[in-house]
Amino acid sequence: MPGIQIDNDFNIHIASEEEYTEAKALRAHVFREVLKLNLSEEHDMDTAYTCNIVMIHANRVVGNLRIYDGYESILLGRIVVDPIFGGRGLGKKLVDYAVDYIKNNGKYKCFNHVNLWSRFETKVFYEKCGFYNKGETKDFGEIRTLWMYRDL
Repeated sequence: MPGIQIDNDFNIHIASEEEYTEAKALRAHVFREVLKLNLSEEHDMDTAYTCNIVMIHANRVVGNLRIYDGYESILLGRIVVDPIFGGRGLGKKLVDYAVDYIKNNGKYKCFNHVNLWSRFETKVFYEKCGFYNKGETKDFGEIRTLWMYRDL
């Protein structure tokens, strides 16, 4: 699926290797420095089952998410937008692009929904993106999360 131009300033597409490196740095900055999350046990799933999507503005990565297709489901994860660009609906556009990518990519045809683990603080955001709370919770270290899904 080709990238999409949101407007004259933002573009969303599958990350190049260079963009992926920049995306990891953005995530580390936001999760560790801005949100003050202890991610000492965080690991990035650099596998053949991972697809990284980036949002570009002024030739730099300002948003990122990962699609991970496991054996039983597709997961979205590591969703982040640079706080400088917060409140503009860019996170939702990133999630919507990922869902459209999943729907239109033949390798995902056996899946009928997408899942994610949401921090309690971001539950409302994901509900606005069409996700529903499954009721299950899980702790990732000190981070308490909700299991959420969205039908495809």
